[in-house]
Amino acid sequence: MENPASIEDSGYHVYPDARRRAAFINANIGGGTGAYSSSRGLDIVREDVAEFIMNRDGRLETSTGGRYSLPENIFLSDGASPSVSRVLQLLIRSPIDGIMIPIPQYPLYSATISLLGGSQLQYYLDESKGWALTGEELERCYETSVAQGRIPRALVVINPGNPTGQVLPIENMQEIIRFCHSKSIALLADEVYQENVYFKESKPFHSFKKVKHEMGPSYANLELFSFHSVSKGFIGECGKRGGYVEMDGIGQDVMDEYYKLSSINLCPNVLGQLMVSLMVNPPKPGDESFEQFAKEKDEVYSSLQRRAKLVVSTLNSLPGIKCNSADGAMYAFPTIDMPKKAIDAATAKKQLPDAFYCHELLETTGICAIPGSGFGQVPGTWHIRLTFLPREQHMTDMLANLSKFHKNFMAKYQ
Repeated sequence: MENPASIEDSGYHVYPDARRRAAFINANIGGGTGAYSSSRGLDIVREDVAEFIMNRDGRLETSTGGRYSLPENIFLSDGASPSVSRVLQLLIRSPIDGIMIPIPQYPLYSATISLLGGSQLQYYLDESKGWALTGEELERCYETSVAQGRIPRALVVINPGNPTGQVLPIENMQEIIRFCHSKSIALLADEVYQENVYFKESKPFHSFKKVKHEMGPSYANLELFSFHSVSKGFIGECGKRGGYVEMDGIGQDVMDEYYKLSSINLCPNVLGQLMVSLMVNPPKPGDESFEQFAKEKDEVYSSLQRRAKLVVSTLNSLPGIKCNSADGAMYAFPTIDMPKKAIDAATAKKQLPDAFYCHELLETTGICAIPGSGFGQVPGTWHIRLTFLPREQHMTDMLANLSKFHKNFMAKYQ
């Protein structure tokens, strides 16, 4: 696409279906990848996204009849983050407007809410139940916020979870939808890790949109924003900056305001948009490139699944560490029973204990972990976030170094 002359040049060794697809895109975007697109994104890509959503969710109709996903309800963006930020801009009007966010959570939400002058309304995931999200905790968060004079405007759910790696069961999702509907608040479904699900038979991914529409027409007016990104899955093209938001149950006036916000930046980068197209519309059986594509995809996912199991089992074998199963996403989020001497040493350095642990780990082994305090955690508990993205051949050595460090750390400060 960057060099359209190569589409017909036999000197480039690419599959014929790749050439056909490049020719089709080149004929339909007008001006090549260097030209502006619509502020919503390219029409052909948004149609690809709509088809992907319909196929993913079983070719449903909406709960009130009609086409399940419409390109005009989809906005492309430079990764999922700008879409999240714009939706939060629509929701936050004053300091008393609050957004319910999970703890632990991806800091995009807390940082953007603070930047926009809103209130963070924190609800806690239950670590003892595999990072479950309970209706009782949502009610506690909501009622406490109202009593403090805040106005809950939306609930953020990250599924699969970052940094916690849980995959929500469908019954829990139904409970969340009923909660948002009863409180007349919007639901922001961060589903960027939907391709990173490692135990699909026992813990499959369900989209909030699918669950909402299966619950019937009485939930049709629930305002739902769903986010996805090319940064995750097996593609992992973080730097290409491609993503989208789909709006469901959202009034035209709200979408018009979102369109205005999108237009400030003119358009998403076109290469990122094309990455979205490749993510949602990959090679299919019968395409010349399908066999190689399927082989590479299976190798990536099988390796991630093995690494997820290995990291969790290794962590749980160490003294003072407990770690829930990493069912989705790319992370393990273990809790560390921090010795008092370590807490005292951290205080002397004016560091939080989990940050102190991460600094010691980095300086001793070169392994980079993120303190749980960066994501939020129950007061008095300490966590770290580890990714299992290093190449599989490096994981054994990395975990051996981590294990040795942790045992020495615990012995030193016990």
